[in-house]
Amino acid sequence: PGAEDVVVTVTQMGWKDPIVLKILQTESTRIRFSVLTDGEDFTWVGQIVGKDWFEGKTDDDIYKEDFNYYSSAAYDANLSLGDYLKTIINKGSYETLEYKGLDPDSDYVLYVYGVTYEGERTTDVYSVEARTQPPYEGPVKFDVAVTETDNIMDITITPDHDGVAYYWNIMDRATYDEY
Repeated sequence: PGAEDVVVTVTQMGWKDPIVLKILQTESTRIRFSVLTDGEDFTWVGQIVGKDWFEGKTDDDIYKEDFNYYSSAAYDANLSLGDYLKTIINKGSYETLEYKGLDPDSDYVLYVYGVTYEGERTTDVYSVEARTQPPYEGPVKFDVAVTETDNIMDITITPDHDGVAYYWNIMDRATYDEY
């Protein structure tokens, strides 16, 4: 008296990460990336930090430090935390985002996690490491735009390549001619 052999088939959906974070390009002072979410109503926040800061922190550590910062920023902006969060929380996927103003030749960690408008974390922290390129050392051209209103000069200098260190100053013509 033995049991009859029975074949049971179980079908289920496979696990899909709610967030996929991908570095698209690194430059001397900029990192371009994408954040793909599981649905266009998915809400999340992200940061970029130095790799040294990130190492050894748990998801809870990161969340607590972020929300201490967000609470302080809300206070400084004279907003409730909920109103402040509405200004920084992202919704859905973004094919191309960027952080700029970074230090050349430096290690960073870009991280994101799901969060509600009430500030509740809804996912693990997803992270990816990136290193910015060394400073650009090739030829550079500058666009200099000058406007004057009531003897006040507004000067905007734009190099044709990001990540270029440069210095500028203004002097009278006589001083310039001495050089």
